[in-house]
Amino acid sequence: MTQEHAMYLMQLNRFKDAEAEWRKVLSEDPDNAIAHGFLSLTLTSLEKIEDAHLEADAAIGLNPENDFFYFIKGKAFLADKRYLNAEVLFQRAIEINPD
Repeated sequence: MTQEHAMYLMQLNRFKDAEAEWRKVLSEDPDNAIAHGFLSLTLTSLEKIEDAHLEADAAIGLNPENDFFYFIKGKAFLADKRYLNAEVLFQRAIEINPD
């Protein structure tokens, strides 16, 4: 229920509340790559870019063949105005899933 609730909070743009929910999910399941990924997106929305990078790295580390996690990391680089880094990550996502 908590993961679904965190997603719902994100849809409502209640990012501070969503951050708390994602952290709760991760306290119960620290190897949940999806939770790390969506926490990264949430943190990017809250302009907590350094933390967003850490969470994206955790997601990639847990599931390096998931193209979405490279997209998430790329979004954090975009928010950080590091466009060349973002491009590299987006290219990696396309390499993993060209469709």
